[in-house]
Amino acid sequence: DYDVQKLWQAGERIYNLRRAIMVMRENRTRTDDTLNHLWFEQRVGGAEGLVAPIDKTKFEALKDRYYELRGWNVTNGWPTKAKLLELGMKSVADKLSGAKKLG
Repeated sequence: DYDVQKLWQAGERIYNLRRAIMVMRENRTRTDDTLNHLWFEQRVGGAEGLVAPIDKTKFEALKDRYYELRGWNVTNGWPTKAKLLELGMKSVADKLSGAKKLG
């Protein structure tokens, strides 16, 4: 039996595990969490739906907030030990720590 809270936590565990795998296998960092440079340089959309380029400073501030909400390190985008332990993922935290990739 799973209640809503347990389902949310299961989803959060999955998302953190996915991120940990990307950090370990792909050396994923904050720098990789971006958009194609064209989104920051050109207007996008169809003839009637053009929107201004995305403000890079605001985009980076949004990433800061996202990482904070996820419980990840804002500097590098890696899951933190505290977040992984909160989710009962000590073995994942230990693996990242051993590789010196814990946020």
